[in-house]
Amino acid sequence: MSGHWRIVWAGCFAALCMAGCGDSLTQVVLQIDSNASVVDLDTVQIEVLGPSGDEVVNTQVPLTAPDSPALPLTFGLVLDESAPGEQLTVRVSSSGPVNVAASARTEFIRGESLTLDLFLDRGCIDVVCPEIESCTAGECANNRIDPETLSSL
Repeated sequence: MSGHWRIVWAGCFAALCMAGCGDSLTQVVLQIDSNASVVDLDTVQIEVLGPSGDEVVNTQVPLTAPDSPALPLTFGLVLDESAPGEQLTVRVSSSGPVNVAASARTEFIRGESLTLDLFLDRGCIDVVCPEIESCTAGECANNRIDPETLSSL
């Protein structure tokens, strides 16, 4: 993981958010949900790319183990203030009996906490979209999201 990024699991997120309230924390809170069964999804893969396309986060979250987290999954992606850029690409995919993916390209806004929702849609099972697109309701569309349209925390 790059020195300019941190990924914070939901359990730590609340404490981080509280600590950042007086400071100008720069983060995107990633929320992942699905209308597919957790048993069908098995594992969720989360990949985050930085401004130059370098991979800064790559993690898998098992959903079927007894102590697994439940959907929706929530992660805080925190940008270090010394980071060279604000762009990020998030790719989320499932493995298991059902393969479904979603992605988004957006930016951090320095000093703000934003929410980015990605949805693993059953209508997108086995739909493969080009790199700059994401599947929604069975159709591929541009995955660019203006950060100004993201909800603030």
